[in-house]
Amino acid sequence: MGVLQIIGKVITSSALIFVIVVLVPGVPPDVEFEVINAKLPLELNGKLAPNVVLDRASPMKLDLEIEGPESIAISPNGKDIYTGIVGGEIIRVNENGQVKIIAKFGQECEGEWDILKCGRVAGLRFDSTGTLFAADVALGIFKVNVDTGAYEQVVPMDIPIDGKLVKFADDLDIGKDGKIYFSDAQIAITCRITDFKLQLNRGCNSTCTQLLLQDLLQPTTSDLYCYLGASTNVDPSLMILELLGPPSGRLIQFDPKTRTSKVLIDNLHFANGVQLSRDEDFVMVAELVRSRVWRYFLKGDRKGESEIFVDQLPGLPDNIRPNGKGGYFIVLASPIRTAEAPGLIDTLGPLPLIRKFVARTIVLVNGFLTLTEMFLPSTYVHQLQFYVSHLGPLGQLNMQPKDVIIVEIDNNGKIIGSFHNKNGPISHSSEVQVGKEFTYFGSASAKHIYRMKTTDFKL
Repeated sequence: MGVLQIIGKVITSSALIFVIVVLVPGVPPDVEFEVINAKLPLELNGKLAPNVVLDRASPMKLDLEIEGPESIAISPNGKDIYTGIVGGEIIRVNENGQVKIIAKFGQECEGEWDILKCGRVAGLRFDSTGTLFAADVALGIFKVNVDTGAYEQVVPMDIPIDGKLVKFADDLDIGKDGKIYFSDAQIAITCRITDFKLQLNRGCNSTCTQLLLQDLLQPTTSDLYCYLGASTNVDPSLMILELLGPPSGRLIQFDPKTRTSKVLIDNLHFANGVQLSRDEDFVMVAELVRSRVWRYFLKGDRKGESEIFVDQLPGLPDNIRPNGKGGYFIVLASPIRTAEAPGLIDTLGPLPLIRKFVARTIVLVNGFLTLTEMFLPSTYVHQLQFYVSHLGPLGQLNMQPKDVIIVEIDNNGKIIGSFHNKNGPISHSSEVQVGKEFTYFGSASAKHIYRMKTTDFKL
């Protein structure tokens, strides 16, 4: 057989596999994949011109090894900081670098690939009374007494909100009236059995029993595929499916006094950071995939309306936090996107069939690995599932470029400055928290908490 014949057979076989995976009905995610035409990012000049301000940061010396301090909350006394780390723990770090575990909502687990079991805190806030609130992507919204370590779930995760369970509680903010605003990043998979699995990890009740009966009595073609990958399909590590698929994220308001929830903005393409305005007349939410920030009006003539607040960001927006001067910082997750070097979503956005093929392949491979693990239980299989879910090296943050941009905006959404790194230690930043003495930088993957003197955090 000649070389050309071999190449021809490989091409034919690959095309056949592609057609089967894309066209077979019912394979999850069984949703419509549309063309995504993201706007070109703003050029890195003017207020976005590169600088080396973030190179001034240095790692804190801690008495405990940590990984992934994604969100940081400064205590009301201004001396201690709190953060959530890989493994699901919330820790307190004092000014001397001494670390103490305050709370953990999930169970013990072996590594970041077991996030459904151990949980992962992605957002932290103190309210006006000094109570710490946490958004755990797998387990929900909690409040924590930082003195005793006692905690309780404050947002019911077993009750659908507008017909959908909360699947990925990403970030939150607390109003002066006690109302909780949080993002549900969601995952574009429509499997009822996955909702049942999610409830098993959160504490099963009548709701998940009803969901299970629906699956047993009225299975669909999609459900049959879902059974194969049920142990992984609801895993927040599969967030890549939300990036590839249609938007399903939400900004939600929860009123603890009435125990009611309200969806403020729906169909966000991976809802991420949340921030109330200084006067609490509007609330912002980052839409990661589309590189923009929305705002929803809570007061005034436009109450109940929403609009794009900041657009064409040169990166993927993560958490939003106050700048201490009436404006806000938007941290752009790596890698940075430019017109000359577009990001993954910019490249794949106009190619819905390619995105559909990749998404379905991830679910099918994970389903096969799930069956393998049933008969040959192994940590290595679970790790491989996590690796596949993150598109291998493409989804590993420590393999991505280390560029960081923190965009500063005023209360009207106008960009008034930016902070960059060049050779400094900060990489893959997720949040900036300004304190009186120090400014702290969170990261979903770093093994340190970075900080610099607040007086040095300026252009």
